[in-house]
Amino acid sequence: MLSVLTEALGLLTLGLVSPWGEVLPQWVPVLGGRRVPPVLVVAVATAGGLAVCLFTGASAWMWTGPENNGDPEAPNGLAGAVMTAAYAPLLLWGPALLAVTADFACRHRRPQAGPRVVQHRAA
Repeated sequence: MLSVLTEALGLLTLGLVSPWGEVLPQWVPVLGGRRVPPVLVVAVATAGGLAVCLFTGASAWMWTGPENNGDPEAPNGLAGAVMTAAYAPLLLWGPALLAVTADFACRHRRPQAGPRVVQHRAA
């Protein structure tokens, strides 16, 4: 179930760079075809990115921290190095999600109203 959840969240990340991240697909019940508010997308994605950073950081700390020493089930030697190398890219998921979220926010930010320029016609 954890794998299914992480895959689903990973696919939601694609919404930040796909058209369906701006307008829900027609096949979505009730909400299909409606525009997704960018503020909501940025808020949820930022919270998710921070949560992933905290979770993977805490997991990495527990894996390599003093609590793990002496665990008879923890792999050691080459097996431990291979397992650590396999999980290390997970540490990039949170920062990558935050970077994509920042890009989404920049692309969907409201244009700032500048000073109005009024042109006068010559009489």
